[in-house]
Amino acid sequence: RYETEILERFGARAQPDIDESWARIRQMSKNDAIAVNRSYTDVEVALTQLLQADRNVDDPEVQALIAVHYAIVCRFWTPTAQAYAGLGEMYVSHPDFRARYDALDKGLAAFLRDAMTVHALERLTQNRL
Repeated sequence: RYETEILERFGARAQPDIDESWARIRQMSKNDAIAVNRSYTDVEVALTQLLQADRNVDDPEVQALIAVHYAIVCRFWTPTAQAYAGLGEMYVSHPDFRARYDALDKGLAAFLRDAMTVHALERLTQNRL
């Protein structure tokens, strides 16, 4: 379902990334998949704690967690700065993703998006927005 939505939103230019993601998923063991899901959860919980502690999205501790998030995403595909920031936007605009993150804290989806945008602009310099 998400694949169709991505293609509708970004067009055929998204197909190579989708294909890359499926190829990487096929190479993962069940234990790999469990570890990736656990890593996502660990990052989400830690980000929630920082959000609730009123940290800014450019805080070094927040950005260190976003670097971990980016590395996890790279297990599936390697997004450019623009694509990574776009993924953050999808976390806010898509009801399923927003519900997932905002279940931990009502502001987490937006916090995550904003922190991902900072990461994209500041750390993915070879792929500037």
